[in-house]
Amino acid sequence: MKNLIYLFFPILLLIISCSNPIENADKIIAKQVDSTLNSDLKELTSNMEFLYYANPTNYWYPEEYTINDIFNDKFQQGYRGLTKLKEDINAISSNDAEIVDEITNLKEQINIALKDIRSKQNSIELSISMGIYNDFTSYRNLYVTNDKKEKARQMPENVQDSFNKLVELLLNKYNGTASKIKGIEKYTFETIELNEEEKLKIINNLKLLIRNKINNQFNSQDTTIRDEMIKKLFKYYDENENNTSYNNSTSSNGKGIVKGLLNYPSEYIPSMKVYLKNIETNEVFTIDTKDGQAEFEIKDIPEGVYIAYAYATYNGEIQNMPGGGHTTYEPIADAEVTDPKQRDHTLLKFNVKNGEVTEGISIYDWYGPVVPKAN
Repeated sequence: MKNLIYLFFPILLLIISCSNPIENADKIIAKQVDSTLNSDLKELTSNMEFLYYANPTNYWYPEEYTINDIFNDKFQQGYRGLTKLKEDINAISSNDAEIVDEITNLKEQINIALKDIRSKQNSIELSISMGIYNDFTSYRNLYVTNDKKEKARQMPENVQDSFNKLVELLLNKYNGTASKIKGIEKYTFETIELNEEEKLKIINNLKLLIRNKINNQFNSQDTTIRDEMIKKLFKYYDENENNTSYNNSTSSNGKGIVKGLLNYPSEYIPSMKVYLKNIETNEVFTIDTKDGQAEFEIKDIPEGVYIAYAYATYNGEIQNMPGGGHTTYEPIADAEVTDPKQRDHTLLKFNVKNGEVTEGISIYDWYGPVVPKAN
């Protein structure tokens, strides 16, 4: 009888574990979020307030201000606004090289604009004190032509251009993080067999986990900012499937299609060159991805046996860094390892068949796989 109990108990545990796919999926999601998203969410949360108020009129003059209003103000509000913008961008947190470079550029443009405004103010005040002009308004009427008046009403052009580019880069981070979240969702659905009702539950749980992490990291008392920016993140997430240029699963010539997920051991996913190599013919197929892109699709792949790997790029150039590969390795703590395959860096071989889609080719291992040289 005891032997029957001992035999039945592990079977019962197996039945219980297999009968709770939602709990298993939640564990996979929590592990993936901790290993791939924590840094992204921390950066996004720290920059929410800046992005929420990222409108040039908040750092210059409201649109209803006329050129007369601005000249009568002697550009004082504009000067204060640009000074505030400089303070705000100093508080932006990012390890993205492109964002850091643009912050530096914007600060330089602000310094030039502030110097120019101060020079004009001093020159005009001196001219008025010497009787050359009666007041600031007379300077406007006598010196500033109509085209210069309209230009003077706007934020300095170089400042606004750099400001807009910085905002675009920061919003791209939101889109990139949304792509990562979508990648975690797809990875989970590929790992565990779920019905449609269970998938909806998992998606809700994933969103709740992300929301709770952001709530815990958000320091401002203005929860409206937090809630609106979370909505923006989830809007990108919900639209991510439709925004990708690699969503069409039809091949023009009946050959195979390979789809996969991308990750990278940093706070963001850089642009990459993804390789598929036929190990029988040595033929190589590649695709270039963008910053923040967490998925890839390569079409028109001839039938055969392949390996997949990637290298990070910057401005289209492959970086002098180790490549990543499609292996069974998982970037988790040693204490969480339950299968030796989770520490195996061997590149996995997979089959591509004509007219079929091969999915689940995740390039997650950047910790030691031996990958072919970039070419």
